[in-house]
Amino acid sequence: MRPIFKTSVILIGLLSVLPTPVFAAAKKGEKSIEEELRFQEGDETGNEVKALKTELMVMRSEKKALEQLERLKIRYKGTRMEAEILFRLGEIYMRRARTERFFEVHKDSNQVTTFAPAMVREASEVKQIQKAIGIYLELESKFPRFRARDVVVFNTAYAYQQIGDDKKAEEQFKKLLTQHPQSPLVPDSLLSLGEIYYARRAFTVAIESFLKIREYPESRVYPYGIYKAAWCKYNMQDENGGIALLEQVIAYGHEKAAAGQVSVKLDLRKEALGDLALFYSDERKAEDAVTYFTTQARDLDAVPVILRLVEIYKRHAKYNEVDIVLRGILAKLPDSTQIALVHEELIWNADRLKRRDLAVKQLETLNQMCDGMAEKQPGRAECDVKVIEVSKKLGAKLHALWKKDRTAETADLALRSYQLHLENQTAAGKQSHEVAQVRYAFADLLFARNRFREASTEYANVELASKDAGKKGGFDLMQTDPKLSVDASYGAVVSS
Repeated sequence: MRPIFKTSVILIGLLSVLPTPVFAAAKKGEKSIEEELRFQEGDETGNEVKALKTELMVMRSEKKALEQLERLKIRYKGTRMEAEILFRLGEIYMRRARTERFFEVHKDSNQVTTFAPAMVREASEVKQIQKAIGIYLELESKFPRFRARDVVVFNTAYAYQQIGDDKKAEEQFKKLLTQHPQSPLVPDSLLSLGEIYYARRAFTVAIESFLKIREYPESRVYPYGIYKAAWCKYNMQDENGGIALLEQVIAYGHEKAAAGQVSVKLDLRKEALGDLALFYSDERKAEDAVTYFTTQARDLDAVPVILRLVEIYKRHAKYNEVDIVLRGILAKLPDSTQIALVHEELIWNADRLKRRDLAVKQLETLNQMCDGMAEKQPGRAECDVKVIEVSKKLGAKLHALWKKDRTAETADLALRSYQLHLENQTAAGKQSHEVAQVRYAFADLLFARNRFREASTEYANVELASKDAGKKGGFDLMQTDPKLSVDASYGAVVSS
């Protein structure tokens, strides 16, 4: 029997070969290596070089670790220590695979190929993973009673997945479930098996694996299992079953959040709510949507989710449902930060329904809402911008339509849209070539409606506004667009 101190020394030696780069302390007044390699926002080229330097440091560390482990493997061949050494070797090769992948991904980068051409040329993530698999299989075969055999089996399965061999990965995951039923890796294996079956579209088998994870409520993959099971239900045309499971995921997230135990990686509430919109669109009523999603979201913002439902309805040309849901938001969530967007959606939805009068009326409602906000109230500036953008676009669209149908109603609706645009631009003190173009179109349409005096005034304002803006350091229309300037002046004369 070996002395205890001897084993301890060897374990310490094994730990010392782990490939963790050590950054030397910087001299006074100098940056440390860690600081030198820290990414700088916006410096894409510099960051790529820093990433390369980091990978090269990791590679050197890994190479030293491999050399030491290979020597230890020979020295302790046939002993219990060989199993530990093989285990570490497998880990190192999997880590090297990540480094090799870095060079594969950056094979077209001038920076990386210039600094390390040979590494880019010889990089092979798959080869490193295959080496790891060979090590793990050797360990599993030689040491069937190894202390972390479940980890070895799981790592082998994961490695097979990484190189796209799902069949062998499936075999390994099943082995873990049957031979190590008490392993803490059982939930992860169930999730991975479910993913393999899901990719094959074997949803009935996949859902069995996913739902078994519910037997492990403390597992980190617990919510993922239920979430993926919901998608199995959806693909099996059982939308209501999928909805019920997504509701469980959301409820779980709320429970963890209330207990202060939620983490970014484990919180699937937003994802589940977003997917719930898709499931809901097929089975539930639009009239109940706002209340339903508000209830499900609780303290989370429900409006983005409801707007996702709106987008889904739009894709399926369900414009009446769009109108119902959007008006529900206005009625029940009037203080939403996205209320201006809701108005805009209503405007364009009315246009799709060919209810142009309703579109312009909604634009007026949006304008009134913006005017009712305090000057420095959060969202006021965005609201005004929304009115300016939408009124211009809607006015131009109605103007184009009027050129085809020549109806007084369409012309008046276009005029009202233009008017709202110009009023808001004037209030904002903005004069530009774009504003001049809109004002000229407005004057043209007034002229076509035989409103000559108003048309003359607006034609004249096209030029006057540019002169005023020029005095304030703005633009000179004659220089920017001489044709428009001359046409506006001529229009003012002809209309008077």
